[in-house]
Amino acid sequence: MKKISFLSLHLEYGGIEKAICSLANSLCDEYEVEILATYKTVEQPAFFLDDRIKVRYLTDVKPNGREWKDALKHFKVFSLVKESFKSVNVLRLRSQTMAKAVRESDSDIIISSRYLFNDILARNAREGVLKVGWEHNHYSISPKHEKHVRESIKNLDAFVCCSKDIAEHYKPYTSNCIFIPNSIDYYPDQPNELNTLNLISVGRFSKEKGYTDMIDVFDIIHQEYSGLRLDLIGDGDEMDEVRRFVHNVYELDDYVTLHGFQNKDYINEQLGKASLYLMTSHTEAFPIVLIEAMAFGLPCIAFDSAQGASEIIRDGYNGYLIKNRNFEDYAFKVVEIMQNEELRKELGKNARMTSLLYSAENEKKSWIELLEGE
Repeated sequence: MKKISFLSLHLEYGGIEKAICSLANSLCDEYEVEILATYKTVEQPAFFLDDRIKVRYLTDVKPNGREWKDALKHFKVFSLVKESFKSVNVLRLRSQTMAKAVRESDSDIIISSRYLFNDILARNAREGVLKVGWEHNHYSISPKHEKHVRESIKNLDAFVCCSKDIAEHYKPYTSNCIFIPNSIDYYPDQPNELNTLNLISVGRFSKEKGYTDMIDVFDIIHQEYSGLRLDLIGDGDEMDEVRRFVHNVYELDDYVTLHGFQNKDYINEQLGKASLYLMTSHTEAFPIVLIEAMAFGLPCIAFDSAQGASEIIRDGYNGYLIKNRNFEDYAFKVVEIMQNEELRKELGKNARMTSLLYSAENEKKSWIELLEGE
């Protein structure tokens, strides 16, 4: 049995980490699987892992980006110097420990989940190892990111992208660029009845996800249709700012619930109570959360700035893509869907059909064809 190693930054909640865990689980029957994670930031992986998967954490330090930003924001000179020195050490250990783990690895296949590890993999893997990069971020996230990815994939054997658009963009820079979409790992037996007044969104509260924009939009929605409720599940650097918008800017406490970070069972329970899924991201590579929502039969709405959403949402078929980040247009569509039961259920039926295309079986088949050279 061949052995596969996944190179991961950590195993806490996040889209990349979910994709790693999902693929690792699906490959367990055919391969010996391990995950090499730089940081142990949580006691247990945020996502389910098959007992056969070995997890090895490479350092006992934790990233201090949040502490460094806090010291800078409040101009705490002593703390800033202290956290800067710590940050340099953390980054040094990140590179050194991963390079050592790759050099000493006995795996037949090594899959890098971030551009941070692509070059480490290319330079340190022993001869004969299949070296695979795996990109989860859209190239528009920043020019710096796009440049790093381009430079890091030149000496890999294969480069897998989670969206067609990303794959097309990087094809000129590597000889073996492949599109394999991520998959969902849960498919409810029955779709939602879509008869509640609940709107929902799940994700990391960071600037690029646009959650303060979502509260702006929801306030417009609330003025037109005051009975609707919004459930937000997740956590992150922007949580305090989102909370401020809900509590202080718009006083929507009775209509918006911030659930914080929750496990998958809790998220599925809330998705099962909703009638419409909202996304306000500025950028997205391939938002698997849309497919997870569609599996429940939820229509989805997103801004077309979230590039990957356009590969999942077909405007007017299973949801809507709102152009130019127009808040009023977004709010209008939400109200239209929630006031039109026939439209809502037709979109939901089509959303459920769309989700069937992204099964774990299809993803597994595509990966095995790549890994075995079929």
